[in-house]
Amino acid sequence: MSDALRPYTLIYDGECGICRRSVRWVQERDREERIELVPYQDPTVPERFPEIPRDDMERAMQLVARDGARWEGARALEEILAILPGWRVAAPLFRIPGVRRVAGWIYRWVATNRRHLGCGEHCPLSEVSSSSDSRRGSRGPN
Repeated sequence: MSDALRPYTLIYDGECGICRRSVRWVQERDREERIELVPYQDPTVPERFPEIPRDDMERAMQLVARDGARWEGARALEEILAILPGWRVAAPLFRIPGVRRVAGWIYRWVATNRRHLGCGEHCPLSEVSSSSDSRRGSRGPN
């Protein structure tokens, strides 16, 4: 499926090992190819998504629907789970009282500390393959 036809775009930090590993996890499970994966460092992102401040993109992943709806951080994760085949059953867990709040706290802590959690230059996390970069519309290492 062409990236332009995908109903969702996930904007993430392409310089973060944890983020790239998370994106790889999404990519491997997106059998229906519904999510375009784009690092916020991609030079086309500001013109494609002018409504999203760069600070928001630096702080948390952004999931954007073709209709303009947007989810950030843990709420984006909840929506991603609802989109992915085989994981849709997990999305309702966020409706359990307190789960969204705790997920938000955990997400914010990890996002704030992601550069100190062992995913620097020495990080052994593998990259998203270059063949999938072209299929997903990503630029550079993911």
